[in-house]
Amino acid sequence: VDGGRGKHAITYYKLLRRLAHASVVEFVLETGRTHQVRVHAAHLGLPLLGDATYGGAPLPAAGPRSAARVERFRTLFSRTLLRPALHARSLGFAHPYTGRPLDFSCRPHSDMIAAWAELAACADEGEDSGWLCEGCGEDCWG
Repeated sequence: VDGGRGKHAITYYKLLRRLAHASVVEFVLETGRTHQVRVHAAHLGLPLLGDATYGGAPLPAAGPRSAARVERFRTLFSRTLLRPALHARSLGFAHPYTGRPLDFSCRPHSDMIAAWAELAACADEGEDSGWLCEGCGEDCWG
């Protein structure tokens, strides 16, 4: 991604839900590099919401630059979502000493659910597509 300075990294992704200029995306990492999802999303031109380091704040890379939208995202990032919109729904690895597989899962935090709801409620953010694959998010995102 960065012209030869970075290490080899593989990320698979699937669009789960979308608005006109924001989406819920599932990333599956084959490798585990620092900032891997953030770097790959930014490389695709789709930085994570709220990620100032990789271009997703204070305003998303996509969409209009109206004063109302700038204010909407300033408020969103200062009151609702105080971090990059990144959540590990599941994480698995082998225990470093026993080799036993360890698997963890966690629903999205309330701040991410609230941020999506706020964006979806704004007509100028576009129509909410709903879940684009069967069973891909209803259990977690409401």
